[in-house]
Amino acid sequence: MEFQFVSIAVSMLALTVSLVSLWKSTLAPFKLKLNYGPLRFALYKIMPRMSGGKATWWIPSIDMGFTFHNLGKCSSTG
Repeated sequence: MEFQFVSIAVSMLALTVSLVSLWKSTLAPFKLKLNYGPLRFALYKIMPRMSGGKATWWIPSIDMGFTFHNLGKCSSTG
């Protein structure tokens, strides 16, 4: 019974230390930064031999990339 208490106490201490180090190294100095890429428009042509039909299909696609990251651990603050 005594060994179970010791192992639980050591595990809880290790969990606490790891959570505190995670908080201090990554999460605490939180400054959200948003980057975005260019807006891209593409038009895809689906030929009848691909679709199995008799008509040609056109599929429009509009893409824009977004990136969210934390400035807390970055070396530059730009």
